[in-house]
Amino acid sequence: MTSTRTLPGPHMPAISAPDQQKEDLVVRPPVQTPAKPGVHPGRVIPQAAGPRIRLSRSCGTGATRLAAFDAALVAAGLQDFNLVPLSSVVPLGATVEVVSPAEQLRGRHGDLLYCVYAAAYATTPGAEAWAGIAWGLRTDGSGAGLFVEHSGPTEASVNADLSATLGAMMDNRPEHYVEGGRLLSSARCADAPVSALVVASFQTAGWTPVAPVGTAL
Repeated sequence: MTSTRTLPGPHMPAISAPDQQKEDLVVRPPVQTPAKPGVHPGRVIPQAAGPRIRLSRSCGTGATRLAAFDAALVAAGLQDFNLVPLSSVVPLGATVEVVSPAEQLRGRHGDLLYCVYAAAYATTPGAEAWAGIAWGLRTDGSGAGLFVEHSGPTEASVNADLSATLGAMMDNRPEHYVEGGRLLSSARCADAPVSALVVASFQTAGWTPVAPVGTAL
């Protein structure tokens, strides 16, 4: 049995809908007057062209933990990329969108996928795997922000870790941030390992040919 769930930011009411059918929610925080030192009140930084960061969730079952993770990548439509994990900083001018697997980035077999991802696993019958990503955005309209990713055995533990980490990261910086939203995925182990996955895809890249050793450049 597998399931996924999207949760709103802390300033938004929960969506009333049947379990496992909650709609994806992306919170767009308004431009506010920063309250922290080092930031000019009312200043809005012009947006530069940045990536469209696409978040999606999936889950999978397999003979092993790794096989379950691969099945979750297949369900996300990202199975043929080489994943390049990033350190969770949203660039200037970026947009963050929750999308379906069909709307995820596409590329050639073996291309690089620059991303932030959270993966969780459960291998004991009845156990659950929860994975989630939350993001904070500056209130100056620049598009800059932060991602945090966590995994755990329960929804409550993952939500608590996301809130604690994102809150600390936003407080560590002089600019003013608000939470933009969060996306969670879950899977329950029946009789085989399962994996829950959330991926934030930044961009893809091909491979640059490397000259053989001893070849003049």
